[in-house]
Amino acid sequence: MAGVAVPSLVVSAAAVVVALRFSAIPSSVERAMIFPTALNPFIWGAWNALYIALRRWRIPIGWFGASLAILLIVSGVVLAHMLGLTFVTIRGAALVVVPIAATYFVLWKYVVAMLNRLLGASA
Repeated sequence: MAGVAVPSLVVSAAAVVVALRFSAIPSSVERAMIFPTALNPFIWGAWNALYIALRRWRIPIGWFGASLAILLIVSGVVLAHMLGLTFVTIRGAALVVVPIAATYFVLWKYVVAMLNRLLGASA
């Protein structure tokens, strides 16, 4: 639950902001957004379960979360290239890696870690 709660709230808030800010999103962009948006909470939950399973390695949770951001961005670029989505570029991904990884670091270090402690899933 700790890993799934955060992205569900963040994705819902982002969806409201996008809906209010951009009234006419091209259909190709909408189609490209649906799958990752639906899959992201599952991935966070699985990543958190992996973190709990690997806690004996003493990996800091913030860095573990930041590595998920990098993995998701690289996977997204590869998948977009395979699907022929030309608006997703390596340059664009390179521009968002640092801010997204920093955001994931903070969310994992403070929010997911707190939820893990609350649920008794931390070391």
